[in-house]
Amino acid sequence: MFLRNPSCDILHNVPISIMESDITENTITVAIEIKGVKTKKIDELVEGENIMVKAPFWNGDFGLKHIIEKKEGTSL
Repeated sequence: MFLRNPSCDILHNVPISIMESDITENTITVAIEIKGVKTKKIDELVEGENIMVKAPFWNGDFGLKHIIEKKEGTSL
């Protein structure tokens, strides 16, 4: 997925890997190493502020629920 500080333009999207997700609580956990301008802008955010997220729809981590439901089932 891509994250960015809402005060920045779309060119500041940073690719970030998901460490953990909880589909029952609708939470995603990420770890960000602060290295450059883009990640420093994300680091400026404080708890409760919005963050821009661009992520896949119905695949990747958000489709995990559907994959888990098919466990031990038959797929073609």
